[in-house]
Amino acid sequence: MEHVVVDTQVSRRSYPRIQKNRLARDVVKHRNHSRFVIILDDENKPSLIENQPVEGISREIIPLIAVIGPGEYLGQYISETILLEIGLKRTRPYRPTLSGTFSREREPVCEISPEQQQAAFPIILECLEKHLLETRARWTSKSSRWFVSFGAYQVEKGVQISVHKRDRWLYRELLFQHMRYFQSTHLPKFAKWIKDRLKTSKFNRYSPRQYGPKARQVGEEIRRSRYFREPLLLETLMRMTGRADLIRSILSDLHNHIHTLDEEMELVYIDPYASFPQKDHLWFYKTLDQPAENGFKLQAKGCARFEVIPETSWISEIESRVHIHFPSEFSAEEFQEQMRRGFENEEDCPF
Repeated sequence: MEHVVVDTQVSRRSYPRIQKNRLARDVVKHRNHSRFVIILDDENKPSLIENQPVEGISREIIPLIAVIGPGEYLGQYISETILLEIGLKRTRPYRPTLSGTFSREREPVCEISPEQQQAAFPIILECLEKHLLETRARWTSKSSRWFVSFGAYQVEKGVQISVHKRDRWLYRELLFQHMRYFQSTHLPKFAKWIKDRLKTSKFNRYSPRQYGPKARQVGEEIRRSRYFREPLLLETLMRMTGRADLIRSILSDLHNHIHTLDEEMELVYIDPYASFPQKDHLWFYKTLDQPAENGFKLQAKGCARFEVIPETSWISEIESRVHIHFPSEFSAEEFQEQMRRGFENEEDCPF
């Protein structure tokens, strides 16, 4: 493990003092209350704790994925500390919970190492898959709530998760998945349409009056799309058309739009990227930040929300093997047992 080098010329007051007892209490609370707890040992071998409601036992289950493992802080070895949190449903990572189980904000005192990231990420995907299937299994009838309208498209509805932007490696990975989703589904058709419309246009720094009707139409269509509000997707779209310079000029002259690098674009296109395993039947897309209502911001400060959605053929095959009608008070154990019965070979079951 890489050791932290401390500048002895700097007063120790410059560094926050850690309270090991408080760290230990937070770890115990995660072990007992968080829905999924990934434990990494000194050799980065992962183990998973799944906390589920038990009949007759009053215990709160918090919709969180927590990663617990060893770390170092100012040369001090800590055997177990919080390395990462991911919020499920409306829960936000590192934030106090309404029930009071976590009465204050938590902040990791150790950076999760690249080796720990590689060990934890495949288990995180498994947890998200289980959470997605359990959530959909509670829906008693297939209706509009099973789908999300996305412009002219509809996609299978999934579950929302929240990650903190200071967990840059995870935020970057999900942004890549977000971009991958649009590159595979919505962007190709739009990019082809733009490329066809701009086939005869040349970039020689036109003035707004010199743009032809096709170029102006392209600018208007992009302006009305959601991509205009997301620099990452707009940059991806322009690169897919092969006419990025011309499109930038059109948007700048017709809509006074200055296309600059933002945090998301820097993460995806500039920062070095470590490859992580993927599940082809899970898609991620970043939901747009919602405006404040009555002065109350709906998303926690510093967090980003993503929707985890299933690939249609995969989820249809799984749900066709299981009778999707469950009582309102339905346990995760009952769901997993139903799932196993739907597979001839239990090894094929995701649980």
